[in-house]
Amino acid sequence: MFACAVLAAFCAAALWRDRRNTLEKYPEWQSAKTELALGVNGARSFTVTPIALLGHALNLGAWHGHQEVELQESWEEFPEIGLRLFAEGKTEWSLIARSTSGAQDFALRLSSIGLHPSAWIRLGPERDFLGKELIDYRLPEKRPVVISLRAEGGRVSAYADGEKLGSRELPPGSWKIALRAHSSEGVARVSDLSFRSPNKKYSQSFLPRFPIWQAALIAATFFGFFLLLELMAGEGLAFGAALVFALSSGAVWWFYEAKFGSQYPVAVNLAGFSTNIETRPALLARLEALPPGPPVLLWLGGSQAWGAGASVSGKSVFELLRAKLESSSLEFVNGAISAATLEDQLETLRIVATRRVVKAVVITTGVNDAKNPEFAAKLALVASAVQKREAALLLVPEPMEPPVTPSVKARQDDVRRFAAEKGIALIDLPIVFEQRADDGFFWWDFVHLSDGGAAVAAEALAPGLGEFIDKLSGKTPDKNRKTRGKN
Repeated sequence: MFACAVLAAFCAAALWRDRRNTLEKYPEWQSAKTELALGVNGARSFTVTPIALLGHALNLGAWHGHQEVELQESWEEFPEIGLRLFAEGKTEWSLIARSTSGAQDFALRLSSIGLHPSAWIRLGPERDFLGKELIDYRLPEKRPVVISLRAEGGRVSAYADGEKLGSRELPPGSWKIALRAHSSEGVARVSDLSFRSPNKKYSQSFLPRFPIWQAALIAATFFGFFLLLELMAGEGLAFGAALVFALSSGAVWWFYEAKFGSQYPVAVNLAGFSTNIETRPALLARLEALPPGPPVLLWLGGSQAWGAGASVSGKSVFELLRAKLESSSLEFVNGAISAATLEDQLETLRIVATRRVVKAVVITTGVNDAKNPEFAAKLALVASAVQKREAALLLVPEPMEPPVTPSVKARQDDVRRFAAEKGIALIDLPIVFEQRADDGFFWWDFVHLSDGGAAVAAEALAPGLGEFIDKLSGKTPDKNRKTRGKN
């Protein structure tokens, strides 16, 4: 019985330890999503829940499938780096080297996704790709790979299981290292990390110390319970209960580590704690408090249109377009909100119309209504409401990180079809991202844009939106504008 008590206590203490093992316990690692001014779902959850470190490995596929974490240590020379990478499903993993001395940033990307092949990548300031050198390597699935990088004669070389993948020029200077993964449909786990330079070393296994005192206390409690049970019900029943208790504790720990951990990214990664995304009550209060002023261009959509994913508010698509196109005679108003459907946008339009003259409405739609069987009818209802207010309407099918799911693709096609049938202006933003599917780290998850993605969207929308506004004011459209998509 004593052995059973010790075994049960060991499993219970290990489970207690692993449930408390979160990225927040490792302050030297900073999650990029938590630093965003306009947050995305799951950003905080990645740091405060144990999902990110299940199995004592950094699971970069947790909480919506895309994560980036940076080691806050700065290295005066590029360190020798070693790690173990386990990938499953469609996975893209990158090690990003960020210069802190003015040299160009670069990344090593290893992938099992054909759309994003393995490559050395030169990075711009918004994580756009300035160039790629493809690597003939496909990330294996369901088996760990030992990855290493080291400086060799003015170049940095990458190895997988000891086999050299290639090298690139290494500019002199100091560096910070970040790890990033895109694995909405898979797993990307990093473990056994080591960094070494001539001056310092760092290693991390993400395995906290075993709680010996807690285990001893639990073992004593269990053993006392089993002795009491023996006195009351006999030795046979007490031993049977102790054995069942020990085996059950082991099964729970195993299930937590092996089963729940491996199924998580696919099964439940759409849950998340609230972040700093504006709530709908806050949006409605803001719109209801609009002071008297000029006519408005009302910007409607979901969290992507609102700006979730921007590092600062001025880098969202809406703010980039407002800075370029807003005038004293037409004020831009952001009425987009997380999870908004077309029905929600009708209410937003009604509220703003009681405060200001709505001269134009821009609607980005598709993802939040992806499974709405009445999408076409709702879109017609919104278009009719805009027309009744004698406002102009511009439709934008909502882009999604390629490859686009069938349900979202159907909504995008519905928007295109409706605009063509009704003669409504349209800018086809999804086509732009399909054409630039591997031009940068443009997404924080399957729908929210990074600063680089927002810059691409604003660049694509600005010409068509500018011409749309010119027509409202009776100006001759600027023929020098280059418009992407249709309008």
